[in-house]
Amino acid sequence: MGNNQTEKAFEEKRLAQTISLAEEQLKQAKEAADKKKSEIIEAKKDVRENTEHGITSLYTSDGFEALVELSQYINPVTDKIIDYEEEEHKILLLEKMIKSPYFARIDFKFDDEDEFEKIYIGRSSLRKNSYQEMYVYDWRSPIASVFYRFMTGEAFYDAPCGRVTGELNLKRQYEIKNGILEYFFDSDVQIVDEFLRQLLSQNTTAKMKAIVETIQHEQDVVIRDMENDLLMVQGVAGSGKTSIALHRAAYLMYQGLQTKLSANNIMIISPNSIFEQYISNVLPELGEDNVISSVFEDILSELLNGRKIQSRMIF
Repeated sequence: MGNNQTEKAFEEKRLAQTISLAEEQLKQAKEAADKKKSEIIEAKKDVRENTEHGITSLYTSDGFEALVELSQYINPVTDKIIDYEEEEHKILLLEKMIKSPYFARIDFKFDDEDEFEKIYIGRSSLRKNSYQEMYVYDWRSPIASVFYRFMTGEAFYDAPCGRVTGELNLKRQYEIKNGILEYFFDSDVQIVDEFLRQLLSQNTTAKMKAIVETIQHEQDVVIRDMENDLLMVQGVAGSGKTSIALHRAAYLMYQGLQTKLSANNIMIISPNSIFEQYISNVLPELGEDNVISSVFEDILSELLNGRKIQSRMIF
């Protein structure tokens, strides 16, 4: 398919449909969050009104019974707060999606099917409803690896059910800003200078950015590796080691939907505070917040109980 007016009209219509769906789900998420917030306020009021006697009795002979009674009121409040935080996270993802819902598309035909399916890939997923059409696939999903690892022709990806084979006949990339389709191009076609300049200009920033749009085959292999418990990435300065490590962390948290791995199980250790600030935007850009981050010297100081530490000297 060529980059012509017909294709542009199709892509603009598809983008408008996607944004409309995201806006609808955002509205629902905000309503749900407001409702859950009200429930939390009411639940906290119940705790104050119904457990005042129990709290004052915690240190008496009836303390155990009072503690059990207190927990019966507090546990539901805690559950409601967790639900509210999940809804707020969903709102944040949808707000980002409305600005730029996806960055790539592949047309993939499964071996047991006759038609090519249009697969749109973004930083997070968007489903029309719980059981039907997937509008946008998360870049960490198994099928998205086809975009990173193959040119047009025979292709495959590894899914939980096993290896899935098929044919890839289109790889397309998009630049979408504030809900507007700036341009798109097919990756197997020679990229003109204008497109290349615009892509490279996005990297001029004071902080490291996510690179989901430009992950290379070898980098994708490292990011998605699930066979090795311990993985060390080596390379020369500026080769992208840190960026790949952060994207791997985001991928592992995505896999954590099945393995129970969460942000609390991951820790990023930086050599200094400047570097820590430099990389601080990457995981939030990928939709993963609350990851523990620390500077090496701070960890060492804590382990040594505040003893004086000689910092590295720079000559």
